Amino acid sequence: MVMVARCAARGRSLTTGTLFVAATTAWSTGCAAPPSALQQQRDVQALSRLAPPREGRLAPGDSTNSVVATVGGEPVTLQALLPLLYEAAGAEALEEYALDRALTRELDREGLRIDQEAVQQERRLLLEQLGNAVEAPADSAQAAEALAQLRAQRGLGPSRFAALLWRTAALRALVQLRDPVTISESAIEQAYDMTYGERRVARVITLPTLTEAQQALEALQQGADFASLAATRSTDASAERGGLLEPLSRRDPAYPPAIRQALFALSPGRWSNPIAVEQGFAILKLERVIPAQNRPLEEVREQLVRDLTVRQERLRMDELARSLLQRVAPVALEDHLRWSWTATRGSP
Repeated sequence: MVMVARCAARGRSLTTGTLFVAATTAWSTGCAAPPSALQQQRDVQALSRLAPPREGRLAPGDSTNSVVATVGGEPVTLQALLPLLYEAAGAEALEEYALDRALTRELDREGLRIDQEAVQQERRLLLEQLGNAVEAPADSAQAAEALAQLRAQRGLGPSRFAALLWRTAALRALVQLRDPVTISESAIEQAYDMTYGERRVARVITLPTLTEAQQALEALQQGADFASLAATRSTDASAERGGLLEPLSRRDPAYPPAIRQALFALSPGRWSNPIAVEQGFAILKLERVIPAQNRPLEEVREQLVRDLTVRQERLRMDELARSLLQRVAPVALEDHLRWSWTATRGSP
């Protein structure tokens, strides 16, 4: 498939891993309710336990024979549920626990401690990103609703959410100490152009061969509707939206230079000749032009640098997390847990 579109123009999603928070700047809100007062109280209690437990023992008084639920009035023990829990989410839980242990060792080695303020800062940053995605302040009901939906989708209850924020803060602290991010002037200028410069909204049709692209061009010249043709013929992921792409700037690195150059040479309503792309040929149609915003670079420089720094830190945090997991090499011994690990991670 020829991937020209970097993401959907509608229904954009936020990517947040359960290993650590890795939010993008796009989010599609749903119908989840904002957290209740009880939920917030539980979150505060969980966040107060900043460091992950060093030992994996059950809480005092707990055992695998403890009754944890009832079904039709009949007791259900933890022992009865454990095999199902292991298979359903055991690998993910083991991976998170392993990374927490590895991070604790790395923090001790560097003499670092993750305090409450660092954890709360990660929560504020997440809310800020969610708020930006829905064009609302970080302390708005919309941002809180987006966070509630995210947590429901990812199974982030009070304990896992607290651990997630701690983990993210720990990774960020290690990255900032060992491999601090430096933002170049060219990166700032590129971000400025992408955020505040002129952008263009386009549709695209991608096809595997030049012959097919020329046939599509002939159909357009004979009066075929571009969106309908994209929906029925295009191999790009945008076909389901009639080929509609996100607005793109002249310096957007997510699109090939040939695509950007051709698009910025078009007038609204016009389409291009076939353009060679990585796995075939593309035809573009310019839908409309979004004028540049009248914001001087110096006025927004600080925010651009902050956004770029956070983005680059996330990449390095992801790399560090993977490296630490490879180093500690979790091994699942229990049968049901081993099945979960092998099925999802590819090794015992």
